Amino acid sequence: MTVLTRDDGTQFAINSYRETLVVKKTSILKKEIRTLSHIHGKFAKFRYRDERQRIEAAFSSDQGYILGLLIWRHFNKPSNFIYCEALPHSENAILVIMHDLSFYLETEIPKANIITELASLLLLGEKAKFDIYISGDVPIAQTPTEGKFAFDKSAVNLFQVLPPVFPTLEATPDTLLLPVEEAIKELELPESYAVPALIALAVIVLGGYFWRTTHPREAARITPSIETPYFNPYKQLQAALSSPSPEHILMTVCDQLDTLLSLPGWVVSKIVYTPNTLSVTLMPMSASHFRQLETWAIRAHYNLEPKTGGGAILTQTLHLPVRTSEAGIYSSSLGTYAALYDSINRLFPYVALTASTSKNNGTYIELSTSINFQNISVTLLRQMSHTFSRQPIAINAINLTTQSGLISGSIKFSIFGAS
Repeated sequence: MTVLTRDDGTQFAINSYRETLVVKKTSILKKEIRTLSHIHGKFAKFRYRDERQRIEAAFSSDQGYILGLLIWRHFNKPSNFIYCEALPHSENAILVIMHDLSFYLETEIPKANIITELASLLLLGEKAKFDIYISGDVPIAQTPTEGKFAFDKSAVNLFQVLPPVFPTLEATPDTLLLPVEEAIKELELPESYAVPALIALAVIVLGGYFWRTTHPREAARITPSIETPYFNPYKQLQAALSSPSPEHILMTVCDQLDTLLSLPGWVVSKIVYTPNTLSVTLMPMSASHFRQLETWAIRAHYNLEPKTGGGAILTQTLHLPVRTSEAGIYSSSLGTYAALYDSINRLFPYVALTASTSKNNGTYIELSTSINFQNISVTLLRQMSHTFSRQPIAINAINLTTQSGLISGSIKFSIFGAS
């Protein structure tokens, strides 16, 4: 979800992707902004920081007033700030977190997940004292209370319980996300060399044309100049989040499992998914017929090969639709991991989701994660897929085995988050 609509119809942007950009040559900065916009949404807002040396950028796939910015201003722009307001007739709440003058989170979140998000703040390296404001029935307390989260006193600068702010919050024009090209114009980036450069270019082109017409042989021998290509620091992230959605991948695997488990005369031994490819190992039963399997494989668009030592191997290239820019990264990889940890492990009587390695790529963080499970149904596997919906995740591999119709195995994937 990227917008929250108030009862009066005003649309507020939430879950905006934020990035701090270093001010640099205008042409390079514009390319960087447009690349980010392609990944994270066509609407943007920028504000200068540190005496115009840096730019705080916000991107979204939908237009609206930036909710986090409005609420932060409402409370006089504290450096470290938490605001949580229960939404009426809902189990959700607004949660805005500002850390060291940078937005850590602005979202509509189930109340059940608020404690997890706040607990992740404890993992920040530096200690901060927060101004904390709450409204309504939310699981945050000033002192330790059962079922609620309470910060240590050393982390609290101010704690207040207030009436709701959201219903009457003023939506000011300067917080409205704009089409990215309009947002770039608002930056008023320096273009002081544009006119002289164009004049110089025109002189060079005309002079070159005149010289070429009077010296055709010499012109033919001139080696063309080579332009240094623009380095895109988000290329790998863009490719990862343009892959098929993890929910769609897992649902497709489940569809294939339902069919394969009912295949007469054959037992599914192993299923392996790697990007865009599905491989299935079948073992024969006493009533198996290879010719019938071949006919079925052709109809189901599988390539069929005999397996050494008996059995058969089916392979299929999957043509799944890729995600749009809506699959952007909205918060830290730790925040996404925490939400998934609670959602996934709620489905199992054991810890199924674990993280392995974290890689900082400068502009983003990639957290390698896996889910391991034993003897579950295809129905539970389908239920698990819904937890991946609209998350900044790319599935790297799925390895499954079956026994008596139950599934065991692992799902390996990467979580992408803001650095």
